Amino acid sequence: MRRFTLAGMDLAWVSANNPTAIAVGTLQGNTLTLDAVLQNLYGTESILKHLAGIDSLHGVTIDGPTIIRNLDGRRACEDELSRVYGSRKAGCHTSNLSRYPHADSVKLGDALAARGFAHLGNQDQRWQSECYPHPALIEIFQLRERHFYKKGR
Repeated sequence: MRRFTLAGMDLAWVSANNPTAIAVGTLQGNTLTLDAVLQNLYGTESILKHLAGIDSLHGVTIDGPTIIRNLDGRRACEDELSRVYGSRKAGCHTSNLSRYPHADSVKLGDALAARGFAHLGNQDQRWQSECYPHPALIEIFQLRERHFYKKGR
């Protein structure tokens, strides 16, 4: 059975000022085993350096918009996620070039693409994808609505 090394990233929106964390795991069949957690990474260069140090990295998921082309409003994927999960308290934040003209998440996505991690890649090539964690958690754990795990302001 084929094994894949994957990285899931909780990317800070302003990564130079706030820490990013990466969970690294091995997927074999339907079993994902956590191998390491990389914490307190600041800035896209530090993130890329740590990703480059992961042997046989095959896929990267990023909690953040990796492609932003719309000047204002929401992206189509944000509209769709909010339509499906909004009533379950898991709608998306709006991402556009007016709000985030130089988003670290886009810089990271571009840098990963330049390193061979394709958007919408298939199993035989290295890939990257956006992952909005709240809908993922709803589906994985069959929750009725979003689990509030962050401390409120």
